[in-house]
Amino acid sequence: MSILRLGKDNWARTSPTKEGIIFILLSFIVGFSAINTNNNLLYLIFGVMISLVVVSGFISMINLSRIDISLVSIPDIYALTPLSLVFRLKNEKLLVPSFSLTMQLEDAKSFLIYLPSNSEREIGIKCFFKQRGWNTLPEMSLVTKFPFGFFKKWIKIDLADSRVLVYPRINEIEINDSSNKDHYTGETRYRKTGQSEELKSIRDYNPGDSRKNIEWKSTAKVGRMMVKEFAATDTKSARIVFDPDTENSMNLEHYISEKASLLAEYIKKGFSVDFIIGKKEYRAVYNSGQQKRILTMLALYER
Repeated sequence: MSILRLGKDNWARTSPTKEGIIFILLSFIVGFSAINTNNNLLYLIFGVMISLVVVSGFISMINLSRIDISLVSIPDIYALTPLSLVFRLKNEKLLVPSFSLTMQLEDAKSFLIYLPSNSEREIGIKCFFKQRGWNTLPEMSLVTKFPFGFFKKWIKIDLADSRVLVYPRINEIEINDSSNKDHYTGETRYRKTGQSEELKSIRDYNPGDSRKNIEWKSTAKVGRMMVKEFAATDTKSARIVFDPDTENSMNLEHYISEKASLLAEYIKKGFSVDFIIGKKEYRAVYNSGQQKRILTMLALYER
């Protein structure tokens, strides 16, 4: 079994299919008929049928063996929002290909008809998380009915890291461009100076920042990527206050989702956002990298 390397606990589970149950019953009927009639032809047919059952189990086990499965990348995951996880299946058998493989994650399935020997393929499978924060991936399995469909055989998949961070749900929200205070409590919009050639500060690099603004001298000095931040001209700005206790929010999850949706919509429309939570203030949030810092904080927030 250790040579075969079958999944998480090196063991393959087996259950008969409807077709397999019928075939086994027919085999026993032929066997009883052979005993009663002492007919050599029936003995031969019975032997062939039982052999097919045994060979089916052996081949299906080889079919599932030595397949390494890894998660290619984890996209941004939002609560109550369907997404597709991409996995890489690598057949480490040197000569034997694998056929008719099914990746199964709860009720979601994805099918791969052929995986050549010593090669790899990528396969996507739909996933859905109900709650924000740290979540564990549901138990996954690799299933096959190859070669004859008599049995369903599957192995549990062992992922190195099965924990994923789920951001709050993002809903579509319409905002207007007026400078007056809007109907969302705690949010006001105004205009201030936006990006110009005037250097404002040098800060750490965030994903989404332009590489043209990298400050190479500071990067070499401190040993991490630093970028220039410039003063602004005519850039739309917004202010979001996150304080569920002060605003007497009855539904915390709805409140967090609303604030996350506002932040995403403002950044999408080109606003520079000041996000305030308690004594912390995130100033001039305008790109996806900075947005994810706040979404991470909201995902892990507890009252």
